[in-house]
Amino acid sequence: MISPQAMSEVTTSLERMRLLERRVSPTNNRILRARLTAKGRRLLADCESRVDELEQQMLGGITAGESRQLLDAIRSCVRHLGGGL
Repeated sequence: MISPQAMSEVTTSLERMRLLERRVSPTNNRILRARLTAKGRRLLADCESRVDELEQQMLGGITAGESRQLLDAIRSCVRHLGGGL
């Protein structure tokens, strides 16, 4: 759901921040392979930890049934956007 131009802008920004590096594929010069740098991996781990904390805070007060209903609704939304879960 992101255009090639927008993806290029995102990856360029991440590369400037030294969170991502791109290298030409050894088998096809037209392909740029992207991977997180050590700094990018540390930032991602920190973000995942913060998201986990936020999810616990957000969902801590709902019942198991409400949790299932929420998950079903989110899956339905993703399907309507053409994604898959």
